[in-house]
Amino acid sequence: MLNLKRALRTLAILFIFILTTYNLRLITYSAFAAEEDDLEFSLDVEADTVFLPKIFRPNIDLSGRGFHHKSSWPQTLAESEVLQTWENDIGFKGIYRLQFDLWEIEQFFKNQDEQQILLTNYERVIKKVSDAGGIVVLNIFGTPEGLGMVLDKKSPPRDFRELKRIIKGYIKELSCNKRYNIWYEVWNAPDLDDFFLGRRQDYLTLYRMVAESINELRTETKIFIPLGGPSVSWWFQSIDGNTVITPERSLIYELIKYCYRYRLPLDFISWHTFSTSPDPEEELTRYKKNAVDLIREWLTYFKFDPNTPLIIDEWNFDAGTNISPERREKSYITASYIPARIKNMYKSGINYQAYFSLEDFQGNKEGVGRNTGVFYFDPESSKYKGGAKAVYNAYRMLDLLGRDMFLLKFKDDFVGAIATREESRIILLFYNYIDPNTAMNYLAKHIATLGGGDR
Repeated sequence: MLNLKRALRTLAILFIFILTTYNLRLITYSAFAAEEDDLEFSLDVEADTVFLPKIFRPNIDLSGRGFHHKSSWPQTLAESEVLQTWENDIGFKGIYRLQFDLWEIEQFFKNQDEQQILLTNYERVIKKVSDAGGIVVLNIFGTPEGLGMVLDKKSPPRDFRELKRIIKGYIKELSCNKRYNIWYEVWNAPDLDDFFLGRRQDYLTLYRMVAESINELRTETKIFIPLGGPSVSWWFQSIDGNTVITPERSLIYELIKYCYRYRLPLDFISWHTFSTSPDPEEELTRYKKNAVDLIREWLTYFKFDPNTPLIIDEWNFDAGTNISPERREKSYITASYIPARIKNMYKSGINYQAYFSLEDFQGNKEGVGRNTGVFYFDPESSKYKGGAKAVYNAYRMLDLLGRDMFLLKFKDDFVGAIATREESRIILLFYNYIDPNTAMNYLAKHIATLGGGDR
């Protein structure tokens, strides 16, 4: 029996113990101390364990920068130096989301050499993840120039057949010819005008087009190619606008129903969650069920496997501002949020997650500044000048976790632990996270269960 006592009760703290037969190693991560208090933690090292779920791996969306001076480097991908640092320190064994911009790629249709360099840069990243045993969630978005209903890459296509031909070609090359381990995701945040200008039916037709391409390739090659979506900005959102009060109007519900009607593959379901709450999945609906339970009931009703993977494919600490100090100067707060959030995702039944993002977005063409990254950079420098934020250590700690996880009954409102074992080592990760918006998030979790007047 292992007993630990006297821990700091702070605003934000994160540290990890690695114990072996011969020594105790303590790696401490930044803390903002408030006061000391007693906290006792006991662990039976002979207790049963489960194989560490994949959701606890250092999974991430590889986006960053938003604009590169070199056109042959994917514009939504983090800088190559950042990718190399992550690969050296952590590797690519987990879930890695990569945004595959068709509009950007097809711009080079008159310059085949430049287009090939761009595609090679995409493929190098895909190959690294696939070779390491990881999974690439390849988000397909961006209507090529000339194919949109309007002159905008966010437009739905006016020629679905031509777009299907283009997309099928890329999927065939990457999944059938090269055999990379890729899960395809149709579009990104289609419920937001900043990302998609079409109607609900436009998105569903777009999904059907990609699904038919994959069905054809599955038949031709006998290779299973996973497909999913809709990667909405929140699980209950719809293109027509919606709230948690009417989850049955969500795009997720419509996509499940649509795939059932047309016998289309739906191998995973994805959405975003940006929140300061460590457990937004506990938000109840008027059906007295949370998001995970409700979605699994929808899957069952429409004859899909209720265990279909659910992925939160973009998430981060978010207090309603693009430039949040908790994601830069005070990123130790986000660092303590990360294990708290992941553990609650696992508890609620989420299968996979991808933190957004690997690198900050600054100085891009759209003028958007977002410090969501694990790495920062100086947009004024002509050469790469940047580095890891304090939050990066949270991912290095997750990478240190052992193969097997103890099923802890340790309970505290703000302090938590992830306890693992591997051979002769016991690895304990402790965190202390206090939601700065606790009152508001508590109300949000129960608002759908109230009557109209109370709401």
